[in-house]
Amino acid sequence: MIWLKLTEVLEEATEFLTYAAKSRLPGDYSIRENIKFVLNIDNDSFTIDFHAPDYWKYVDGGRRPGKFPPVDSLISWIRKRNIKPRPLPSSKTSVPPTINQLAFLIGRKISKEGVKGNRFYELTVEEFKKEFTQKIEDAITEDISNQLDEFLAPIGDQSNQK
Repeated sequence: MIWLKLTEVLEEATEFLTYAAKSRLPGDYSIRENIKFVLNIDNDSFTIDFHAPDYWKYVDGGRRPGKFPPVDSLISWIRKRNIKPRPLPSSKTSVPPTINQLAFLIGRKISKEGVKGNRFYELTVEEFKKEFTQKIEDAITEDISNQLDEFLAPIGDQSNQK
């Protein structure tokens, strides 16, 4: 079977998914540049795979309170965002915490309260289903119809010759 229209629609869908997911993330999130959806075609099998760093699950779904997050990751996050530690309001001194201390404080808060996710992946997939379900159905119908027309064309030509 030749799936020309379906392939065209799924290529459009893949671009849509990548753009929609990225647009749901703030511009300063480094994950934004490292996510994409990829269309794979193998014989008559079509899949759209999501590629992203492992921590995408936490950006999307958040994190429950409990375990302390990796301090090294927090330090890296603080540096990437160029966050400057300020003196704590509860502190008796005006000395700001070091980056390591700030990472520990942020980690402690995350371990106590968790972090809410932004649902970028979940919302993108929901929007994809709304936007492309009918387009995919129509593309499959069109491809099958075209293949049937092509298959039956020689029969129609023979009936005209009698």
